[in-house]
Amino acid sequence: MNQKRNPLFDSLAAVLAVATISLLTALPAAPTTNNQSDALHAGLTELRAASFRAYLANDGQAVADAVALEEQLSNFLTEVPANAVNQLSTIRSMPASYDKPVLDGTAGWVYVPATGRIFPDLPGTDEKGTPYSVW
Repeated sequence: MNQKRNPLFDSLAAVLAVATISLLTALPAAPTTNNQSDALHAGLTELRAASFRAYLANDGQAVADAVALEEQLSNFLTEVPANAVNQLSTIRSMPASYDKPVLDGTAGWVYVPATGRIFPDLPGTDEKGTPYSVW
C-alpha cells in the first residue's frame, strides 16, 4: 500500500506550524502577578549570596551579629538592598541562642547568627500564603 503524499497538504502543514511557532514566540510574556514579591526575592538572593561569600572569606565561620555581617558584606555589596515590601535596608540580628527568626518588620532583613541565614523582616505570609520565616 503505497500512498502518494499531497505536496499542497505538506506545504500547508509546514506554513501552519511556522505561523504557530512565530505567533507563540512573538506574544508578550504574561505579566508577573507580584513584582514586589519578585523584587523582595531578588534582594534576598543578593544578600544571601554576599553572605555566603563572606562566610567563605571568613574561613567558614558565621559572623556574630548584624554589625559584623554588614562589615563583611561591604566587601561584596556596595549597599544593602532595600526590602521591597517595607523599603528598609537595615539588618538586625537575632540573639545567638535563637535558631529561627522573629520577624516584626522593624528592619529590612533579619540575620540569624546560629544558622547564618538572612530573612526578610516581614511578619505574616506572602501572597501565596508562605510565611516569610521559611523563605
